[in-house]
Amino acid sequence: MNDNAKKRIEIAADISIILVALLMCVTFIPRLWYLRTAQPTAQPRNILVPGVQIPLPKYDWAGTDRNLLLVLSEGCQFCSQSAGFYQQLTAEIGNNRGVKLIAIFPQDVNSAKQYLRQLGLSLDTVMQVPLSTLGVAGTPTLILADNKGFVKKLWTGRLSAQGEADVLKELR
Repeated sequence: MNDNAKKRIEIAADISIILVALLMCVTFIPRLWYLRTAQPTAQPRNILVPGVQIPLPKYDWAGTDRNLLLVLSEGCQFCSQSAGFYQQLTAEIGNNRGVKLIAIFPQDVNSAKQYLRQLGLSLDTVMQVPLSTLGVAGTPTLILADNKGFVKKLWTGRLSAQGEADVLKELR
């Protein structure tokens, strides 16, 4: 290959690189500018953490300083797998009148009660509350609250044996 052909190839490669760089600038710079200047459209979600008050305005927290909320959902694999622990939990609470147990579901109350029966659980208080309103990201979530509805402790997901022991210890 002669020097003239090499020069032509180099010039063509340089022009190609410049064109690709220009194309990338024209394509990506406006998008980056938009991302930099865009305003969020959604309000940040309230996430439930210890010390935060649980947004359940229709629930009467008084009567005990220990309210345990079982936040469950139909079709939740980990909720179903935890049924044995929830049965143990309801038996423990049945012997301890100082604790109220409340089941919270995103589904309607009748469906929730049927699901609880399938799990072998019978609870007096079953409520329908959207998880986002409650500030809970997923199910199962157990929330221990005081007599004003402030979160004392919470546990998320399927609990280990140690996690289950921690919940039971908090209720004794």
